[in-house]
Amino acid sequence: MKDGEFGRLKPDADAWIHGKEPEFAAFRSFTGYQLHKAALRFVDRQQPALREFGVGPAQYAVLLALREADCPNQLSLGRDLSIDKASMVRFLDGLEAQAYVRRAVSSLDRRQKLVHLTPEGRQVCDRIEAAYQAAEAELLADLSHAERQTLLDLLKRINR
Repeated sequence: MKDGEFGRLKPDADAWIHGKEPEFAAFRSFTGYQLHKAALRFVDRQQPALREFGVGPAQYAVLLALREADCPNQLSLGRDLSIDKASMVRFLDGLEAQAYVRRAVSSLDRRQKLVHLTPEGRQVCDRIEAAYQAAEAELLADLSHAERQTLLDLLKRINR
């Protein structure tokens, strides 16, 4: 444990990911700790898929959003994903350099850039999603289908 944002104690994230409990048993009874630990385990299993395709979590979110609604304008895409303009430009630059997205000026309003998911981008999005689903299945293997649905429903309520 190191000094950090929680006063003198900062939990060791690597230890959490690999199932080692923190030194203080009180942490185990905190819902926030359990949510954080679960999130770290998900991220740990999902990172290889993201690295394989050279994207980060936010860029993957952009790909998912484009798969759902191809061709939004760049500004509305950033607003819908809560990504600031400068970050959105940087993310799209990277995705465009990898040929995952293509930007074009709107024929209706030349000030707007429309964002298109390319076939390569769709394929990458699908492959990352499959890796995410495999990671989720592995982490939730001890839960029944009903328990998984209850967990998802509760997390959605918390995250409203």
